[in-house]
Amino acid sequence: MPSAGADSSNSNKPSLWRDSEFLKFWASQSVSNLGRMMMAISLIAVLLLDARPYQMALIGGATTASGLIFGLVAGPWVDRSRRRAVLAVTELGAAAALGSAVFAHYFLVLHIEHMYLFAFMFGTFGIFNEIAQRSYLPSLVEKERLIEANSKISASEAVTEQIGFPIGGFIAQLASAITAGIAQTFTFLVSGILLLLIRKSEPKPVQLERPNIRREIVDGYRFISSNSVLLSIAVSGALL
Repeated sequence: MPSAGADSSNSNKPSLWRDSEFLKFWASQSVSNLGRMMMAISLIAVLLLDARPYQMALIGGATTASGLIFGLVAGPWVDRSRRRAVLAVTELGAAAALGSAVFAHYFLVLHIEHMYLFAFMFGTFGIFNEIAQRSYLPSLVEKERLIEANSKISASEAVTEQIGFPIGGFIAQLASAITAGIAQTFTFLVSGILLLLIRKSEPKPVQLERPNIRREIVDGYRFISSNSVLLSIAVSGALL
């Protein structure tokens, strides 16, 4: 009987389709994922700067290097920060990084070396954004709604992964690679604005008297290694 009452109370809650705060977040993440899949940096490098294969490899390496450098400290740092603020700053930062390439093209001289820097900045904002996004959702929707919320976000991610690069390529072919960069910049601006429009209060981050990020990283590894499910996910992600 208690479980039936609990199910009844959950069923009486309004659908996430009527939760304006979640819809803003969902729209923000969908637009952001679409932008990330447009691959404007690669399009600009190939079509505008005639990048050679080794230069494309350096661009990919610069994007990945940010995760290797900041990946371990991003989690403890986000844990001490307002997640929505981190999300908004990283989205607007990604827009600024990509917009810098557009600015350099029109008002300065854009070189392939600039693309290495922009790719590194883009990857850095991305790693902090990904961690903050996963941490912010539980404070936005109730625990009972997390599966529904994650399923909606995953569904939109699947769609944007399929259409993002074709859209970027179509814009580049129809107009130019720089135009694709402008469109991608716009997606991050829209995402950041949608995040700023969320009004639901977020719990204050935990404040430690003597924060020790290195100890937290070690504790995190120990926790993951002691849980077979998390360990399998971690190994799978590393191999991917």
